[in-house]
Amino acid sequence: MVKLKAMRKKPLTGLIVIAMAVFIDMLLYSIVVPIVPFYISKFSASQTVIGILISCYAFSFLVATPILGGISDKFGRRGVMLWGMAVLLASTFLFAFANSMMLLIVARLLQGVAAAATWTAGLALIMDMYPPAKRGKALGTVLTFMSAGTLLGAPVGGMLFEWGGYQLPFWFVSCFILLDGFARIFLLEDPPKDTGANSAGMKIFRDRIVLKIFGVVLLGASAISILEPILPIYLEKHLEANSVHIGILFGITTLSYGMISPLAGWLSDRCGTFVVMMSGLLILAVSLPLVIIPKSLILAGAVLFLVGAAAGFALTPTLPELANSVDRLGGGAYAAAFAVFNMAYSLGMILGPIAGGGLADLFGISTALYIMCFVLICYSLSSRLMKHERNATYVKQ
Repeated sequence: MVKLKAMRKKPLTGLIVIAMAVFIDMLLYSIVVPIVPFYISKFSASQTVIGILISCYAFSFLVATPILGGISDKFGRRGVMLWGMAVLLASTFLFAFANSMMLLIVARLLQGVAAAATWTAGLALIMDMYPPAKRGKALGTVLTFMSAGTLLGAPVGGMLFEWGGYQLPFWFVSCFILLDGFARIFLLEDPPKDTGANSAGMKIFRDRIVLKIFGVVLLGASAISILEPILPIYLEKHLEANSVHIGILFGITTLSYGMISPLAGWLSDRCGTFVVMMSGLLILAVSLPLVIIPKSLILAGAVLFLVGAAAGFALTPTLPELANSVDRLGGGAYAAAFAVFNMAYSLGMILGPIAGGGLADLFGISTALYIMCFVLICYSLSSRLMKHERNATYVKQ
């Protein structure tokens, strides 16, 4: 018992538990992807219904995030994490036994709520445990586990489905959830209550720097997801890629993001968050139009690796900078800060594919990517100018 209490006090223990929670969440998120054809045949579902099923996660994630963020700051992180685990387990069982598309949609909605709990209370707990100088590296580690879960989910789900039928992938994930649940119960504890959390939580949504970070996350997520509806069609038409090739190429982007995230966090701790963040946006702007230039799948993979790396540099520093903003505003309301990140990322994942598909239909894929490139460059440069103006004003005073 004494050893258990000692383990709870160690930041590394909390980091491992939360990283595993994020990994399992993303594993379940992507494990459904290879089972989509089964849903179409079993329930006679249309493409529209399947689209609704997939997007339900982002919708409930977006709605639940600010609510759970406020609850976490007011009543504690551990309780929200435990309830999130229970909801995720319920979602997985519902997936396994669903006999209609309506139940699948409910399961997907519950999954988004559970993810909101992990991504607000969990990341806020890391901020409670780590000092500012080490937050970037810690959050980069969590994002690596996120990428690993996303990357492994589809192939693992496909193999288990082929080996043991529809329910096996969800029983597999359920075992992981139970193990993670025991870890959350016995290895997590709430930090001392910060009386400034409520005031900081109210200020965080009006702070100019936080709003700037919101824009970075929104654009970064949009830039990644804009490729989802348009690039597979291009790869199939011009490079004769099949579904396996396309899956591997998109997996390269996720792998690159996960590999770069710890480095981006380390650099943000040492060079400054905004330097790394805006540099990432500029690299992302340059790399996006390059995805339609390669004449081979190998070169296309190299470009998509660059896209994933750029996204890692752009998005990873936003997390420690949000935590720094909370400290500047009074401290404590880290969950509210990560609610900002989650809301921006969800909106980006919703708006990116819509904008990508619409612009590609109107102007073609190359023009769609150049428009996104232009928006990224303008935002990055304008953010730098605003920062310089603020510094200049401070010097004059």
